[in-house]
Amino acid sequence: MNDIPKYLQKSPIVILPNQTLCTFHKQLFLSKWPRGHDIYFSKGLRFLNRNAAFVSATHDSPQGVIVSLNVKPMCCWLLGNELWEMLQEVEEAESKKKIIQDPLWPIAECGYCHKTDFGAPYVPFVCQKQAYEHLCIRCFSFQS
Repeated sequence: MNDIPKYLQKSPIVILPNQTLCTFHKQLFLSKWPRGHDIYFSKGLRFLNRNAAFVSATHDSPQGVIVSLNVKPMCCWLLGNELWEMLQEVEEAESKKKIIQDPLWPIAECGYCHKTDFGAPYVPFVCQKQAYEHLCIRCFSFQS
């Protein structure tokens, strides 16, 4: 079953990386860019299609998708639990690629929640936020 909207299946629209990831969530992918982004993008479209606020904002048009992603990127349209589920699917799909033995995200103790999970370093762009050597994908999903 293909749950990408029909109006996007053969649409000639161009979506740029800054329309898929905000500066906060982009940090998950920076160390191995662009690895994993292709999977993130395709799964993201499916998750957005199930997101009522996004679907309403697009008015079922390719141009509406572009405008909506200019307002806020794909990651920020998704609720924390949706983003976390999607990131887990990205890691799972990426780990199935047998040609690459190196995981997309390393497993380590999260500096925020102290659980051991996949994640990435977090360096804040705002002075008031704390940097973490490792922030798990769950905390990346629920923090912004």
